[in-house]
Amino acid sequence: MIHNKGKNASRACNRCRRRKIRCDGDTPQCATCISKGENCVYQTAVDRRLTDQTAVRRIEQLTARVQELETILSHDQITNDMSEVEHPADADESPFKTGRLVLSSTGNLHLFPSATFYCPAHVIPEWRHALDSFLIRSTPLPGYLASYLPFPMAEEHHQLLVDLAFDCLLCFGPNPFKSKFILAMNQDPDTRGHYFSPLFHLCVLGIGWRYCTDRTVVQMYYPNTPKDNRGSAYMEKARHMLLEDSAAPELSTVLALFTLTLYYVGEIKDPLAGCCFMMGQYICMDLRLHRRCDPQLAELGQEPNSELDIARRDVWGFALNFSAWWATFYAQPALPLLSSADQRTPFVHPQQAGRDEHLISLMASHHSKLSSFGLKSLETNHMVRAPIAIRVQRLREVFRRLLKWKEGLPAEIKWPPLAAEAPMHPGIIVTHGMYATYMILLFRPYIIELGGRRSLVPEALERCVESARQIVDQSRYLAENHGICRAPLSWQHTAYVCGTMLVLQASGLPDVTAQEREDALASLGMLQTLLDEFGQIWEAARKTAESLRQLQAECNPEAAQTYGSMDGSNDISQPAEFMP
Repeated sequence: MIHNKGKNASRACNRCRRRKIRCDGDTPQCATCISKGENCVYQTAVDRRLTDQTAVRRIEQLTARVQELETILSHDQITNDMSEVEHPADADESPFKTGRLVLSSTGNLHLFPSATFYCPAHVIPEWRHALDSFLIRSTPLPGYLASYLPFPMAEEHHQLLVDLAFDCLLCFGPNPFKSKFILAMNQDPDTRGHYFSPLFHLCVLGIGWRYCTDRTVVQMYYPNTPKDNRGSAYMEKARHMLLEDSAAPELSTVLALFTLTLYYVGEIKDPLAGCCFMMGQYICMDLRLHRRCDPQLAELGQEPNSELDIARRDVWGFALNFSAWWATFYAQPALPLLSSADQRTPFVHPQQAGRDEHLISLMASHHSKLSSFGLKSLETNHMVRAPIAIRVQRLREVFRRLLKWKEGLPAEIKWPPLAAEAPMHPGIIVTHGMYATYMILLFRPYIIELGGRRSLVPEALERCVESARQIVDQSRYLAENHGICRAPLSWQHTAYVCGTMLVLQASGLPDVTAQEREDALASLGMLQTLLDEFGQIWEAARKTAESLRQLQAECNPEAAQTYGSMDGSNDISQPAEFMP
């Protein structure tokens, strides 16, 4: 008996499936639904049991193979990465890696997206860069007419303010980059890059107005404005621009934040200064400026000492030096990135770049090492708990490194300068002042008896007195060759640390002779007068002079009445009237 076999359909409509009858699977309607006059609807999702079982098995095999290969590749990558690091035989296993660091064209180090967790860098694709280069742009305005400035000014006056900012404030700590700033500004004052941005431009001009003493220029733009308000309009615009700039930071954002910090410290607006400083440190951490990135530079077709590498080193050097000053000024913990830093020192500009630029650059490369020792000095005495014997041992080690740093300086930037040489630049002088400041901070706690053990550090007083004497000589040199108003803001901190030692001497500190006491009183009066003059630019300097007078009055009221004002008789210059 022969049976007619129906068509073996690979699927059935919903009605035939529900009634469990044979379905021919024709679309849009099967024969059964047509004969019954019913709507024919097929299930959207395919039932896996009714699909080709061979294809299903093949897909499963391929999926398993892909997972196996991915596991092998991942294991090999981790093994290769770990093999590059040498470990002692008894060392613990290293933690899991979070991904490979990649350097973007903006200078930002970020983690490769295959990491377990990472902070991605949103980099503009190369095709977008190419497209932007073809866009027709209007001719940019010159820097002195930039649209974001509070008011336009003459080109020569704009240049004056830029010169003052770099020569007086931004000469201490950073590697010289004034020429790069001006070059970028002249190309387009609306762009953001390594050394220039509208935000940083505003900060530089605001600082320039603080140092501007040209009566003609001041009267032209600020005829009826108190001197303390000069430049404030620039800083207000910078403060409003800050959040937008920090959302996608460039290296110039760090420079702008630290410049704003200095401005607010000078104006005794410490909460604002602290906010700017912490934002600058966070961006340094986010951009990982403290680490070398040679492999990532190679991926971009660049090498060490390329423009991007030099810019990263310059900005990190400024961050390190600025943080060391901040830590000693406010007695704050050391820079958190310092323990894992391996960045190179700032690039030294050749002599062809100009004498001052070369020498400041040379000092900047040495300043980074000095800042590390300064932070160690602060940490040794004030930031860690340790037995006194261990503390003294650490003091000896920091002292040895400080001495080695000074002895290793090239002859052209040593203190005191040679008589035949041109006057030493204020930025270099102030670096030597910070060296003496670190010495005083290191030894000063051991001058006074500790538990009846005056011999704990027997040379402490001698080191502090000698360092204070150096700062006094440097102050006189600054005033004679440049005028105290050309000094960076950090000098008022150095003068204060020196002044505290002079107050102790004037108060009859043990082992101080009568002649040393008289010299200390004269030097103290000279420092106070210089700080009064410097206070016509920075309010913080005036407050520092008042603090020294108050400290002197508390320690030695009789001497304070005799030598408090000094009437300028022991000073080398009189404070000039700053404004009419």
